[in-house]
Amino acid sequence: MFRHLFATSDDPAALVARLALGVVILPHGLQKTLGWFGGAGLSGTLQFFTDNLGIPALLALLAIAAESLGALALVAGFATRAAALGVGVTMAVAAALVHLDHGFFMNWHGSQAARVSSSTSSPSASPLCC
Repeated sequence: MFRHLFATSDDPAALVARLALGVVILPHGLQKTLGWFGGAGLSGTLQFFTDNLGIPALLALLAIAAESLGALALVAGFATRAAALGVGVTMAVAAALVHLDHGFFMNWHGSQAARVSSSTSSPSASPLCC
């Protein structure tokens, strides 16, 4: 089972999906970990997640890891199903907790981007895919 979970497909469509998702999510992870692209960095993001959103610190760290290390893993083709699952769950939670109140479309901080990222990662995370 673990071999299948950590296997990476050589299908060109899966490669394009993995690269696209990884390249889109990685800058968000770098905002949260290193403070790049106007982000708050690790301590600021942890404080925001725990204080403002009420997310437990361990889950906040897992979300940050999914967006940074998970995105790198997707780009590198390592543990892609686990990485895609982490990104998908993180984006689903982001859509539900933060973006849903603002509507569907991306303008005005809507949930469209989080929903697309979540749905894009879902086929890659499936044990039946790739």
